[in-house]
Amino acid sequence: MNKLHLLSLVFAFIAVASLITVGVTTITPTSSKWEKFSTFFKETKANTSAYNVEAAGWNVRVIEWIPNDNPNYRCMFIAGTEKAGSSCYPAT
Repeated sequence: MNKLHLLSLVFAFIAVASLITVGVTTITPTSSKWEKFSTFFKETKANTSAYNVEAAGWNVRVIEWIPNDNPNYRCMFIAGTEKAGSSCYPAT
């Protein structure tokens, strides 16, 4: 392998590594772009309902859905400014 060929391979490696680094640092800070990129091939589950709850001055977001594997249950995800949690319960 001659020096010119080796130099061109090193240059190509550096160029690809730089593009990957710029792409990752561009996507990472923006959660919506990263979320779209990381979940591109995954099935999206539509929520049954979503709403905000006013709780002592803090807005709490609530998302409800019916699990695919057990339609007799209902699940909720609740998120505030500092905490979040989820729970499932039998549908009545």
